[in-house]
Amino acid sequence: IGAMLAQGLVYTHCFFLGGEMAFAARSTTILAIYQKALGQAVHARADTTTGKVVNLMSSDCTRLQWYMPWTHLIFTGTLQFAIACYMLWQLIGSALLGGLLVILAATPAQTWCVEVMRTWNARVLDKRDNRLGKVSELLGAVKLVKCNGWEKPFEERITADRETELS
Repeated sequence: IGAMLAQGLVYTHCFFLGGEMAFAARSTTILAIYQKALGQAVHARADTTTGKVVNLMSSDCTRLQWYMPWTHLIFTGTLQFAIACYMLWQLIGSALLGGLLVILAATPAQTWCVEVMRTWNARVLDKRDNRLGKVSELLGAVKLVKCNGWEKPFEERITADRETELS
């Protein structure tokens, strides 16, 4: 019980420090992206939309923030796996090899699933870039839209893009 309590305290401390590190990394990355976007010449921004920059700052930096607290598991997870294998070897002997074989046999299926999810995520991000670009365009020209009564067409375009993104 004492070992479990110690492990819980150490993990809690690691996640706390990882969370602080993640917040600092996210803030620094957003600042760097923003400074890079502001420092670009007009001709360099021709193929980069505001939606892409906003998407970088929101989704990609948030994803970085989510991963940072878990980085300590690269080391501790490997150590725990090695200790568990040693203890299982002591307990059940060569039957451990059958379990390891099942884990290795499942790896290609898991790799395929990750690749499918990565492909789907790329499609969603492209659709999100398109929608965020239109939302940014709308927010930048609210007075013009209101004065000319273009609220309904803009709403229809953005709603259609949102439905495409979610489909």
